[in-house]
Amino acid sequence: MVLPGLIKDAGRMIILSKMERIVRQIRRLNRNMNYCDSDKSYLLEQQVLSILMVNDEMLKESELDPEIFTDIRHRRIYQSMKDIYKSKGIVDLIEVAKRNEDIYKLPDYLFALQDQYFSSKNFYAYVDGLQEVYKRRKAHEILAKCDKEEITYDEMVSEISKVGVTFAQESNATMLSAVDMYELVTTDNAKIKFVRFASLQEKIGFIENTMNIIAARTSVGKSAFALNLIDDLSRNYKCLYMNMEMTEKELYQRLVSINSGVPINEFTKTRQNKTLSNKIIQAINIVRSKKIKVYNGSKSIDGIRKIISRECKDGHCIVFIDYVGYVSTRKRQNDRERVGEVTRELQIMTKDFNCTIFLLAQINREGTEAPTLTNLKDSGELEQSGHAILFLHNPSNDINDQTPEYDLIVAKNRSGRLGKLKIMFYKAIQRFEVM
Repeated sequence: MVLPGLIKDAGRMIILSKMERIVRQIRRLNRNMNYCDSDKSYLLEQQVLSILMVNDEMLKESELDPEIFTDIRHRRIYQSMKDIYKSKGIVDLIEVAKRNEDIYKLPDYLFALQDQYFSSKNFYAYVDGLQEVYKRRKAHEILAKCDKEEITYDEMVSEISKVGVTFAQESNATMLSAVDMYELVTTDNAKIKFVRFASLQEKIGFIENTMNIIAARTSVGKSAFALNLIDDLSRNYKCLYMNMEMTEKELYQRLVSINSGVPINEFTKTRQNKTLSNKIIQAINIVRSKKIKVYNGSKSIDGIRKIISRECKDGHCIVFIDYVGYVSTRKRQNDRERVGEVTRELQIMTKDFNCTIFLLAQINREGTEAPTLTNLKDSGELEQSGHAILFLHNPSNDINDQTPEYDLIVAKNRSGRLGKLKIMFYKAIQRFEVM
């Protein structure tokens, strides 16, 4: 006969044997914990803070205990960011610095952290890693108290159990089944849905979560082409237009002209012509009904990231950036380095925020010959970064030529064909049509 007390003791022995293993692991790691874990924690803290600075809305989603930050600067930075976001709904780094004026050169450190942007896709993995290091640190402190006889062994076991420390690393590797692997490798990536430009999509095959380049020489019509695309895509997607090239008036005049068929130079005649006036009013209502948000003025890459992270939360969205030459970075760089950083960051955004980006670029080279990829050689990483690269080309090379036939050159395309497509550009009404 087994006595109940023995069963209870046996259960306790099993628990104790498990805790003994953890205690032995803690003791074994004592020597390295001060160095390895502190280094790991420091890096994880920087990664978490860097992401929260750029994606401050994540402060609302993630309630972290400031105590998990080992570095006192990081702890105070996080607490200040949290308090400022709670009161203002946005993180102001200048305000963070003011609240912690006693920390040496904090403004420089804050902006350096912001520059070290890490993908928000990994945010919760960073947080999990930080919390695990924190648990091990707490377990180390508890064990030290026991060694100094400040607490009993049973109290140590109880406190370590509450901390929830784990040391054994379980593999998260998986082996796909044959069916799942077949589905993965044979399923098409989601294609962008066009309406008016459906025939163009058939030939090019734009896919979601990519960055695509639209390039042209000065005054050829790349902004007009982009507005035609966004006018079409806004039927199915939320669309953002980062307008750094035109005035707000010019942009909306073009959109209204595209939808009304009324030349822009006739807009001032509407007071004398009721038919024209009605067409423009009807076009304005069409434009307003579409899912287009316009952001005017020059933008930094950090500003663009904030806009995209805020706007692209519900479903896939399309982003047009007009154009790369006006996008600034925080660092002092030459044009090649700046464009390289901008394109790398935009590529990351297409995955992090479920969006497709069309980036406009200007070719400075003069001449009548059709542009090629070599025209982008001096433009940082544009040539390598674009999933598809399109060149808009006016064969006559005369900006005053009213001949509507243009070439759309598909110079690079990872998901479709290369070649030259004929398109019509009716400049008076800023409208493109596929032949």
